[in-house]
Amino acid sequence: YIYIIFIECPGGASKPCNNRGTCKGSGTQSGTGECECNTEYTGPECEDCKDNYYKDGLDCKKCHKSCKSCNGSTNQECESCADGYIMDDEKRCIDIDECERKDICKVGEFCFNTEGSFRCHHCDPACKDGCTGTGRLSCTNCSNGWTRVELTKACEDINECDQEAICPIGTYCINNPGSYVCEPCHQACSNGCSTAGPQSCNACAEGYMLSEGNGCVDINECLEKKVKCSSGQICVNRDGPDSCENCHSSCLECSSTGKSDCLICKSGLALINGQCDDINECMDNPCNSKTEVCTNNIGSYKCTCKHGFARSKTSGQCIEKKKGKDIKSEEKLEVTTPSDGKAEL
Repeated sequence: YIYIIFIECPGGASKPCNNRGTCKGSGTQSGTGECECNTEYTGPECEDCKDNYYKDGLDCKKCHKSCKSCNGSTNQECESCADGYIMDDEKRCIDIDECERKDICKVGEFCFNTEGSFRCHHCDPACKDGCTGTGRLSCTNCSNGWTRVELTKACEDINECDQEAICPIGTYCINNPGSYVCEPCHQACSNGCSTAGPQSCNACAEGYMLSEGNGCVDINECLEKKVKCSSGQICVNRDGPDSCENCHSSCLECSSTGKSDCLICKSGLALINGQCDDINECMDNPCNSKTEVCTNNIGSYKCTCKHGFARSKTSGQCIEKKKGKDIKSEEKLEVTTPSDGKAEL
């Protein structure tokens, strides 16, 4: 025999779970046959109201927010109170003011009561040893850098910058809430300043002059010929004292427009559009083409003996290798380019 078991839901297929939930099964072989009740109901057949709900005819409705359990919709119909509420003499659930409890918040915080709960907020930075509420009026004591004003009883910022010589010479004072900082004066200033920028200098530093409406401005000593530079150098204008810089390594002399703008080139280099470029002396065949190889270098060239030749110590010429006392095998002598453009050995 084969037995087939059908699972029925409470209330049957026509009215499962009193129409207050859902059920898997209902005359089939699948599911558990147990009710999954809607939010406000509970019980095997969803026949009861959950906590915080009350019966209103056939329906369950939510209690007042102050009630944990109730028999009506107001705070006067609570059977028990929710967390954060207490029942008074008139059987009403009213809010508990947790802020009346001592030390409920940390040091430096104050308590703010809410319906059924509370929050802790940070005191104003001006407050020391706690506060009773928001703002600087509620401080227990004033923090360092703040002082209590008699008229308002509020903690007000102390402007330390009003104090004479609060910052060292060469710096100026910036007031911040509860403190201050000393910042360096502009480099154009000598003997201190009052604020940022070259307009507030007490006196002008070396390399600067006082200009009406502009404060201390840079002096171009290069234009005024106050800086004497050596040959092969250029005067460079800077903020403050000007100075000399060497021309580019390829220049003997350079223009005031820039250290790479050559006027005269070093030996072996040619001036082309303000730049000193290397002359390829090997193009003019300065070496003995039969016995030597020419190698171009920046500003010069080199004659090297060809393979099978060596340079004589006596004549300096490349001669074919032979056994002899005057030949040093593979000896190389570097040549330079004199002013007449001929190679020297």
